[in-house]
Amino acid sequence: MAQETSSFLSLREIGRRLGIPPSTVVYYKDRFARFFPAAGGAGRRRRYPAESMDLIRRIREMFEKNWSAEQIEQELAGGYGLFEAAAAPPRTPVEDAPAGLASALERVSDLLDQQGLFHSEVRSLREEVAVLRRERAESEARQGAQVRALEQELAELRGLLRQNGASGSLAFPPADYLDLPLVVGTGQGEYLGVLGRNSQPFRLKDFAALLEGSPVRATPPVLAWRRAGQGWTLDLQDVSVGGQERRIVLDTVRTVTPSKNAVALVQRLSVNGQDAPDALLLSLFRQIRESFGG
Repeated sequence: MAQETSSFLSLREIGRRLGIPPSTVVYYKDRFARFFPAAGGAGRRRRYPAESMDLIRRIREMFEKNWSAEQIEQELAGGYGLFEAAAAPPRTPVEDAPAGLASALERVSDLLDQQGLFHSEVRSLREEVAVLRRERAESEARQGAQVRALEQELAELRGLLRQNGASGSLAFPPADYLDLPLVVGTGQGEYLGVLGRNSQPFRLKDFAALLEGSPVRATPPVLAWRRAGQGWTLDLQDVSVGGQERRIVLDTVRTVTPSKNAVALVQRLSVNGQDAPDALLLSLFRQIRESFGG
């Protein structure tokens, strides 16, 4: 009895030893049935010669090499004729029925195993979806906070624009006007200008930058332009380091010098409502000229 057990194996045992799913072994047996003579028994007790392991291993190798079933059958017919020639014990219809049932049960068992793996994968996918949904909700919350902050900032900017619009300060000089050399009149029909950096004329925008960039202030300046006839008025308000409020107003107009040069002429400079005299303007321009090296 021990010899029979070791010489003949079930399909499940063959699959276990070879590391091949039982359903695959059953398929091999059904597809190439004439090469698998049974040793007897019925249903799950049906056994096959131990040499069948070599046959199944060979079939597996040929399938892995992408052989067709017809090619495999031709190969087996030439190399495994001894199994085909071996006479299997006669089987009765009663014995054949349990054999088919056993094969069906084995397939059902494999399907149940696969179903378990499928359920496991579904659970894993559900967990991943939950994580993605949570991350999406957190991202939407962050974006919502950023949008609200931007909306608040936009509302503040709109308020400032409305205030500036009410005071008529939304206008801004064109670039060619800002590039005009800034000059003061000497009272004798002459114009005094200043050479700035790189020996270039000291322009209106340079003067505005000096006012805006002054370090002796406690708060950023509020600088506004407004159209004034043929010229432009610069209005700057700030608070000095000592806490004193200051307002500087500069009135300019485009004119042409006797030498045919277009310039921006300072018509008035007032500090806190007091107009600076012409002598002070000349002194200011001389100081600016000296600060740029003469």
